[in-house]
Amino acid sequence: MPQTVLAEIAYLIGKNAGVKTVVDFLQGLSASRFTLVALTDKDIMRVGEILNEYADSRIDFVDASVMAIAERYGIIQILTLDQRDFRLFRPKYCKNFDILP
Repeated sequence: MPQTVLAEIAYLIGKNAGVKTVVDFLQGLSASRFTLVALTDKDIMRVGEILNEYADSRIDFVDASVMAIAERYGIIQILTLDQRDFRLFRPKYCKNFDILP
């Protein structure tokens, strides 16, 4: 999971369950099955390409960063609450993402 998603996750958890739950989530992250991935220079360039290519659809930076990381790792399944952007995007290596849940 790109580190860029942490801000959105913390916001949603905090908004719905409070700061204590955000703290619990962050403290438990290293023991979870999720691995944080930093953006590389190439990823940032790809994010810019995605934002430019899909400018009319208003894909945001965080979603574009998830798309760039998915492309780097060849990931097909995407877990998201905001399916619209991920249904629009066409990865370089497959027809479309398999959107979860």
